[in-house]
Amino acid sequence: MNALPTFEHVDADFVTERLAVGGGLADDPRRARRQIDELVARGITHIADLRYEWSDAELVAQYAPQISYLHHPVEDMGQTIPGEYFQTLIDWTEAALAHPRTKLLVHCHAGVNRGPSGAFAVLLAQGWEVAPALDAIRAVRPIAWIDYADDAVEWHLSAADPADRAAAHDAVTQWRWRNQLPFNEVIRQTRPD
Repeated sequence: MNALPTFEHVDADFVTERLAVGGGLADDPRRARRQIDELVARGITHIADLRYEWSDAELVAQYAPQISYLHHPVEDMGQTIPGEYFQTLIDWTEAALAHPRTKLLVHCHAGVNRGPSGAFAVLLAQGWEVAPALDAIRAVRPIAWIDYADDAVEWHLSAADPADRAAAHDAVTQWRWRNQLPFNEVIRQTRPD
């Protein structure tokens, strides 16, 4: 198996050859331009920006108009994210990933909760099981807590047998117990250099 591409300037990581997850572009326009150039160089064709507080749509349109950009905002306040939110995201990402050369970046501000939760929903929609999907994200993004994983599971299995839904939620709970993440470590890793 080939190693996944890496980013030097972008706060993102490839989970699969076609799916990356991470944080937003830099506030500094010159640095953001360098990051956009790197996204293009790594083959990113689609960006799903899940931040409520900001959007890079104008910057991306200016410097990389060939990248399809979805601003699909949601706040990061620990609330329940409804299934409709995930369905809209997955409808867009599945249409994008239907093209074999698509490479998708799903991101939020810091790449801890919303972006990783969105990427988790993408993996579930692609047929991944709960624990392997969570493991794949955490393996490349050690600061990912994926706080909305249970909401993504509830969306993904909304029509499933209650026992299957309960087992999937239990898999999330067990994963969290095995993968504790100290809050101070997350803060330390998300602060700019």
